[in-house]
Amino acid sequence: DCRARLVSVGELFRHHLNIGGVPRRFFFELLSFFAKAEHEAEKLREMASAAGQEELYSYCNRMRRTCIEVLQDFPSTRGNIPLEYLFDLFTYLQPRAFSISSSELSHKGEVHLTVAIVNYTTRMHVPRVGVCTSWLASLSEGPAQAL
Repeated sequence: DCRARLVSVGELFRHHLNIGGVPRRFFFELLSFFAKAEHEAEKLREMASAAGQEELYSYCNRMRRTCIEVLQDFPSTRGNIPLEYLFDLFTYLQPRAFSISSSELSHKGEVHLTVAIVNYTTRMHVPRVGVCTSWLASLSEGPAQAL
């Protein structure tokens, strides 16, 4: 857990912060304060407003844009986000829940999981994979894996 020890900013982004998730309205509102280009700040504020909800839905939710893709679309924000705002802007990765599909009676000392591998292409033709399921899918078949 990164809250209990010091970690690098790189480790935060690779293992702890949800940078691949679809951002919520507050993300756009907060990001608008860090846009150096006024037209970008204005667009971010517009999408964060009550009147801009339909545009936000079309831009973000319908297209399944991630936080990283939004940052790419608003380049004047890059390098301008103070470290103390990272935890306001990005949420923590949430634990993944999987179904245990085995019985202690049948498989003593083992746990078998039923997992649907997340792998799809967005409307923008960008491939997406699940945070944990892509790792699980990369494991080789064979003897039991210690997790």
